[in-house]
Amino acid sequence: MKVLIVDEYWAQRMGLAQVFQDQFDVESITEAETPQEALRILGSSPAPDVLVADLNGHELSVVDLLANAAPSSGLVLLTHPEDFGKHERAIDKGAHSVLSYCATPDEFQKAVKVALDREIFLRRPRKAPETAVVDSQDNVRLTPRQTQVLKLLAEGKSNSDIAADLGMSPNTVRIHVSSIFRALNVD
Repeated sequence: MKVLIVDEYWAQRMGLAQVFQDQFDVESITEAETPQEALRILGSSPAPDVLVADLNGHELSVVDLLANAAPSSGLVLLTHPEDFGKHERAIDKGAHSVLSYCATPDEFQKAVKVALDREIFLRRPRKAPETAVVDSQDNVRLTPRQTQVLKLLAEGKSNSDIAADLGMSPNTVRIHVSSIFRALNVD
């Protein structure tokens, strides 16, 4: 397997390289400090089987660039847990796997294998951050529980159904819905 690792921190690149050497049959590992450097590498050498990139500090447009520069490569993106909600949209931009740095070695291995098969792997962090970004353009923040309630509302479920699904009283659901509407400026 040929691997390209894109991360601004040398220690993280070394760590990822070691994980690949320990868990996969690796033919070569190339490292790039920036997406721009990765694009130069992709333009001058054969595409890797898998491209692993740290998305932190970069816009989602970087995913488009990497995916277009290496369309035959499996694209795995790593992100910090608090940024996961924003970065999970990278799947729509061409990424095959998105997972947070708190993923287990087994989850990382699965993400790489799925990306190699050009399928989709999306692993939310096990430890939810204090707040979850729902709409990063408007910077609306909801608690993880409010996010669960909102998703069930969007599925068309009633307050009673949501209460049963989440193991809470219908009154607690109403309080969450009121808080969600207030956060979203819904009258």
